[in-house]
Amino acid sequence: MGMGGATALALLAEPGPAVAKLLGGVAPATAKRLTTAALSGRETAAILGGGAASGLALQNLSDLVAHRPGDWKDNIGAMAGGLAGAALLPFNPGRAAAIASATTTAVQKGLHGRGISLEDLSHSAMAGRLVGALAAKTGTGVSQSLAKQAKGRLGEALGTVRSAVNRMEREPGPKQLVRLDPARPGTIPDGQHGDFLFEDKFGPKAALSKGQRIAQSILGPNYIVYHWLPEDVGKILAAPLSGLGSRLADDRPSVAEPARSRRPR
Repeated sequence: MGMGGATALALLAEPGPAVAKLLGGVAPATAKRLTTAALSGRETAAILGGGAASGLALQNLSDLVAHRPGDWKDNIGAMAGGLAGAALLPFNPGRAAAIASATTTAVQKGLHGRGISLEDLSHSAMAGRLVGALAAKTGTGVSQSLAKQAKGRLGEALGTVRSAVNRMEREPGPKQLVRLDPARPGTIPDGQHGDFLFEDKFGPKAALSKGQRIAQSILGPNYIVYHWLPEDVGKILAAPLSGLGSRLADDRPSVAEPARSRRPR
């Protein structure tokens, strides 16, 4: 298989049996997600901005560990890769990381005027996919293994972050029973912001109680449900590592750029 085919395989193809066994558990879950609030514009911007920021942070950390001076061209490439990875992260963390790594490599080499070979992109994409998939597997497995109460706390913590991103910070104080219809069961929301109530759920078996369903039917869009699944945690863990593949492949000499001709780093 040529290098172009290898790159396409790293980005698009399903892993073989041996690799699939190693990366087991990273496929999207088949569990049905509760009807939840869609991603807002603020959340989308935060995800993309976080991807770019994590790419920049990873680049700076890599430069620091390698005792090399920072370079704005490398920083731009790392941010571009992080942005690309974040944009694709909801679909598949392994492929998102592969594209993030390949994008970082391509932009950095392009800005420095160095040759961009399919070999470089292939190695970067394959390394990125491996890192992203392993990170996603770890996050998914660890969160799935948590005790019920720990899962509940994790769901609440993630929900609090999400509501804060939407500038709907939850009011402080203990949780209190809310009975919207005196003749029907009430609910104890996980958070409140003015007239909005929040309910955070975690896990594939999560379901709304009778009181929660009543609150949802009465309040409509003012009753906000955030339902998290274990693979969401995997994606969150994979996100800041999405460009690591390009770092792993960065110092490998290539046909287009022999080691002796590389820019001092």
